[in-house]
Amino acid sequence: MLTDILNRLLNRLQQKQAAKCESGIAAAFDLNWESLEPETQKLACLLSLFDFTPIPWSLIELAASASNLEFNLKANCTILVERYLLQELAEETFQIHERIQELLRQKLEELADADAIKRGFFQATAAAERKIPQTPTLKEIAHTTISEEIKEKIKELKSPNIAVIGRTGTGKSTLINKVFGIEFAKTGAGLPITDTFCRFPPEDSDIIYPVTIYDSPGYEVAKQIEWVKKVLEFIEEKQNSRELEKHIHLIWYVINASSARVEQFEKDILDKIASKHVPAIIVLSQCDRATPEEIEGIETALEQFDLKKVYSVINISAKPLPNPVNGKPICPPFGLPELLNKTIELLPKIYSEAIIIAQKTDLKLKRKEAWKYVRSAAILCFSVGFIPVPGTTPATAIASQTALCLQITSIYGYKEQGEFILTISDATAASLCNILVTSVTDIIGVFFPPVNAFSGVVSASFIVVVGLTYISVFENLTKSKINDKEAIEEFLKEEFKKQFKKHAYININSPEALEIIRKEYIEEDKEN
Repeated sequence: MLTDILNRLLNRLQQKQAAKCESGIAAAFDLNWESLEPETQKLACLLSLFDFTPIPWSLIELAASASNLEFNLKANCTILVERYLLQELAEETFQIHERIQELLRQKLEELADADAIKRGFFQATAAAERKIPQTPTLKEIAHTTISEEIKEKIKELKSPNIAVIGRTGTGKSTLINKVFGIEFAKTGAGLPITDTFCRFPPEDSDIIYPVTIYDSPGYEVAKQIEWVKKVLEFIEEKQNSRELEKHIHLIWYVINASSARVEQFEKDILDKIASKHVPAIIVLSQCDRATPEEIEGIETALEQFDLKKVYSVINISAKPLPNPVNGKPICPPFGLPELLNKTIELLPKIYSEAIIIAQKTDLKLKRKEAWKYVRSAAILCFSVGFIPVPGTTPATAIASQTALCLQITSIYGYKEQGEFILTISDATAASLCNILVTSVTDIIGVFFPPVNAFSGVVSASFIVVVGLTYISVFENLTKSKINDKEAIEEFLKEEFKKQFKKHAYININSPEALEIIRKEYIEEDKEN
């Protein structure tokens, strides 16, 4: 008992002594600080933003110039060394003590020029980093355009083959265009365009696309038997191939809802599909043009043929008719998200990401896919052997997430014939990062102060903040329909800053926190 009491008393005494020592350091610092000229104080505050590692004089000059500190740097630097606020390690190389750094950063917040000093520091260090030789991996990134990076990623995906089968005039081409942004040959007056299956991308093309689409040949009533024969032969040939990647992995069988009937030959085709064990969805198209009685007639016929027991049936309107009075669609498009979700459900999981990347109908699907990458990167921060995110400057911190940026842009980047977003298709990953870094140089230090490396919790938080920012930026860019290069670059800058500030307060202190963020930011249908 007596020993415990003595130990407690000793601990209290040590704490008091430590507090007195700390108080003494702070008091001595304050006296030192008050005796400095305003110019010297500003330089000291600028130096506090550097990590406590050797600082080359050239970088101090660069940061001071960017911060508009127009006075004799050498003389003021000498004063700081003499006052023991700065240490000169070697000629033109300096270092600041960690405790002094903390006290100086407190003083920085009291300065009227604090924001200008921070902005200048971040701009200078970002500029300096672009001149520093990089590792071979980063060199490759810096000299490879984003469109090339995306193409490489698409090549790595497992690409599903989807056949879209149906008579002429059922709206197959419109359906394909609305879901994937692919336009086959223009149709006119409901006339058949080709007597063979059309493939996108073509066999002899160098186009790289996440999904391969086969559109069935044109149909003429007079050649019904021949058309059915071609469709059946196509299915037979594909499914008999020894190469699984040449098989048809899913079929959309399209029926015009206003036809009010299902023909016997269509049942024969659907039976053949079932016999080959190919997953299929019956799509009732142009439902906005059909009466309830016509739709009911088709559903009754499908039941009589026992087809509803085998296949899912989805009613859609990909492009509703315009109202003759005001020219606006008579109803919003419907059924496409349901078609996509059922497609992903029926396909083997290895093809899910390719479908999500290729489709341009459901942004929420893309958001959920992008979150998988963000979550995977963030959860590693809590694992053994985790490598911290470098946080010396905003450039290093954001550039360290280049791979995450490319993964997310690949998910959002395909639209209209598979072309990558116009502005950044010929940009490099490094130049894109530079655009984004520039937009947040004045605020990133407020939320993530420069350090040698972020801790696990801070790294996880930073990754989630940057990841959600990328997701929001590219989702909003997709919605914006902007196609002018300069306008999109300006949009990227402004939107990145806006979304970074919006998400910057997120704190990921455990893996469980990621689930809370998913529900709040990914699952909810929110305005960005």
